[in-house]
Amino acid sequence: MTAAHECVTVTAEGGSVVLVLDEHAVAELGIGLNLLRWLIEAREKHWITARRPLGRPRRSRLPARRGLHDLLPDGYDQEPEAGRFREYHEPWLRREILHAADRMASELAPGVQVRLDSAGLRAWIAMLSHLRLCYVGRRDRSKASGRNGVIASFCHYLQHLLVQAAYPAIPTAIEAAGH
Repeated sequence: MTAAHECVTVTAEGGSVVLVLDEHAVAELGIGLNLLRWLIEAREKHWITARRPLGRPRRSRLPARRGLHDLLPDGYDQEPEAGRFREYHEPWLRREILHAADRMASELAPGVQVRLDSAGLRAWIAMLSHLRLCYVGRRDRSKASGRNGVIASFCHYLQHLLVQAAYPAIPTAIEAAGH
C-alpha cells in the first residue's frame, strides 16, 4: 500500500514502512523537534535552579508549555508524593524524549528513504504525538490555530499515514464499526 501527499510518501514494503519526505516536511518536523528540545532543556534548567525541587510546576498560558506539562505529568495527585515521583522519574523521561528527538532528527533528509521497522515505527508515532501535543497545547482541544495548527495537523496526518501503511486492517475495522 502506498499513500502519497505533496510532501510525503509512505509505502509498506516487506514488513517495514518506507517514508520519503520533501524539504517542506523536513522543515516542519525540524521546527517541531527544535521547539520540543527547547522546551525540555528550559524545563531542565528550571529544575536545576529551583529552590524547591519538589514543587509542582505551574501550568503556563503558552500552549507549548501546557503541552509539555501534559507530556511529563505527575504520577500522583498529592504532594509530596508527586514531587518525589518527578524528582526520580522526570530526568530520565526528559533524556529519553531528547534521545528519541535526536534519532528522528538524524533521519530527516529531503528525498531520502527512511525505512522503519516495528520499533522505528513506534518511535516515530510516539514522537509525532509528543510534537503534536506541544503544538495543540491542551488535551481537551483537538485543534490549534495558525502556524501551531499547521504543524499539529501535519504531525497528525503523518501519524495517520504511518499507521495506515503499517496496519492496513485498522482503517477497515474502524470503517466497519461505523466511525
